[in-house]
Amino acid sequence: MIARLSRVLVGLVVAMVVPGAALVAQGQREPIRIGLLNAMTGPLAVNGTEINEGIRLYWEDEMGGQVAGRPVRLIVEDSEGKADVGLTKVRKLVESDRVHLILGPVSSAVAVAIRDYVHERTIPTIITQATANNLTAEKASPSIFRSAMSSYQQEAAGGWYVAAKLGHKRIAVVALDYVAGHEQADGFIKAFRESGGQSVEKVLMPLGAMDVAPYITRIQDKASQVDAVVGILWGPSAPQWVKAWNEYGLKGKLPLLTLGETVNETYLRSVGDAALGVVSWLSYSPVLETAENKRFVQA
Repeated sequence: MIARLSRVLVGLVVAMVVPGAALVAQGQREPIRIGLLNAMTGPLAVNGTEINEGIRLYWEDEMGGQVAGRPVRLIVEDSEGKADVGLTKVRKLVESDRVHLILGPVSSAVAVAIRDYVHERTIPTIITQATANNLTAEKASPSIFRSAMSSYQQEAAGGWYVAAKLGHKRIAVVALDYVAGHEQADGFIKAFRESGGQSVEKVLMPLGAMDVAPYITRIQDKASQVDAVVGILWGPSAPQWVKAWNEYGLKGKLPLLTLGETVNETYLRSVGDAALGVVSWLSYSPVLETAENKRFVQA
């Protein structure tokens, strides 16, 4: 996740913010104030914390805490992954802290909630992870950009891969019951069917659910009707699902295929060998074998 915050992001910051520097008198070095609006508590805390760490790392180690000769000040607010909290925090960042730019949020629910506010006030906003499709489609704004993918982009490759490359025709999809979960599941299913998949069962669970038993038993009931199970999960539900897959005896009976976020490196620490045999896909992995990525991970 954090590797997505790359030089492209810095270029966008310069393009959006630095033109205003010409209006600052010679010798004045007003900080460029950047608001970080990511979840640091709640079900999306792992994602938000990693993204904030990646942003800090880049500004401090790569940019020396400045851009175009002006110091950068990062102002951090916790959206908690909640739409109402996110809207309150973005108002504080804009009206009290007077930020020039917002980076975030992680949650699609928060991103949808703040969209009209940042659009009306023309506050440059770079979405760090929220995947809600319409933010750069039907509800696109000249003030809103992405450094991450949309829901459809995230899952279209997975749907194609499971049908066209792995050859599965009948699947069950387990996803989270909020905007990003719905959209990513629908994006996967669309690509799966377009690539030769035939039938789909969809099971939704609440974001942050720790008790996955009611949902995994639904999959057990359908085990004879599907070729594989696809998990489009993140947050605390993800490792719980992988553990339960073993505990309920499904491992070895049905393939478990997942979004890479379901078995990311943070969750693997608690899941351990239960994740062996899971096939996953994602746009980035910290084990990527390139010199630049190795240097990034070591930092």
